[in-house]
Amino acid sequence: PDDAPPLPEGPPPPMAVDPLRLAQSQPPLPAVPDPDLQEDSVDGVLPRIGPEGQQPWQVYARPFEGEEGRPRIAIVFGALGLDSSGTVRAIEDLPGQVSLSLSPYASSLQDWVAQARSKGHEVLLSLPVQPLGYPASDPGPHALLATQNASEMVSRLRWSLARAGGYVGLSTGIESPVITDARTAEPLLGAVKERGLLFFDGSAASTVTAAELARRDGVPFAAADLVIDATLTPAGIDDALARLESLARQNGQAIGFARAYPISLDRVAGWALSLEAKGISLAPLTALIATPESG
Repeated sequence: PDDAPPLPEGPPPPMAVDPLRLAQSQPPLPAVPDPDLQEDSVDGVLPRIGPEGQQPWQVYARPFEGEEGRPRIAIVFGALGLDSSGTVRAIEDLPGQVSLSLSPYASSLQDWVAQARSKGHEVLLSLPVQPLGYPASDPGPHALLATQNASEMVSRLRWSLARAGGYVGLSTGIESPVITDARTAEPLLGAVKERGLLFFDGSAASTVTAAELARRDGVPFAAADLVIDATLTPAGIDDALARLESLARQNGQAIGFARAYPISLDRVAGWALSLEAKGISLAPLTALIATPESG
């Protein structure tokens, strides 16, 4: 009709994030930790493999709900728990399929684990490790350093592990000689396997050493393909997400890592709503890790 309003010109506006729709997609995960997957030690309560072989990385995982055969993308947001506002936003605004990694330096860490799981997020522990800029860049008093021997490293690792319970594994978000040097990576990954955990390297740097050791020794392991917010602009993040989609279509799966900057949370939350129509499944990190038995 002649009096119909004119059609808008140009591309449609970006899809707005619908908090209700996101909340409805986030069923809570069971309460943790499981007493069968814990042991007392001089360092505190540590995760362990259960009496019937239960692996914490599998027991505490979010079940994968997507269709088999579809490309999968996992997103991990790291170093959460230190900034309350960013952590709350990550827990509340991101789909439950997004995995969240919490800093062992965070106060009330077990409460953060409970809040994250109540919104459907599986949880990792961000492992403090020596950065490339060390010592000018300080990773904190309990960080793993490349100069430590195996005993010192495992002792510091146990400190981090005892801060809370109910996480699927450990993650890093920076390039570190601790991960790229076999002398330090081997005892670290051995301790991870002994505890029934997974290891995730979110640096998107070359991690051949850790990946090869994990494959050789049967350690559940994954590495990020991209740091989503390496370029901290809307266009930079959108471009990284588009590249993740291409990698997932090409390889069957892809993994992105990000930090809880407001712009990162906004772009990922809005982008996540578009995946269903693209035939791509947003998956928890654990759904992209093969068990040692299956390869």
